[in-house]
Amino acid sequence: MPADRARHVADDARVIVVDAGAEAHVYPLRILDAHELVNDVVGGEPLLVTWCPLCRSAMVFERRVADEVRTFGVSGYLYRSAVLMYDHQSETFWSQIAARAVV
Repeated sequence: MPADRARHVADDARVIVVDAGAEAHVYPLRILDAHELVNDVVGGEPLLVTWCPLCRSAMVFERRVADEVRTFGVSGYLYRSAVLMYDHQSETFWSQIAARAVV
């Protein structure tokens, strides 16, 4: 959610913040614990915000691959004990930790 709309997020809440200069978004971990990733646009850039509740790792990626904006989902599988993301356009599994396609 845009940071200026994050008034309902508690001051002591654990969050991921993505700051793209003129625009910042806040992603509460209590929501990401259930959803694990968000396809979003921040500062005009298509981004993927990821959270692995199992290993407690957060990473943010640009969703543009070879000049195509990709949409990701959670595969339901793990790769090296971390979330394994699914690329809907290429039907590829991507490792959050390795930051690359693995299957």
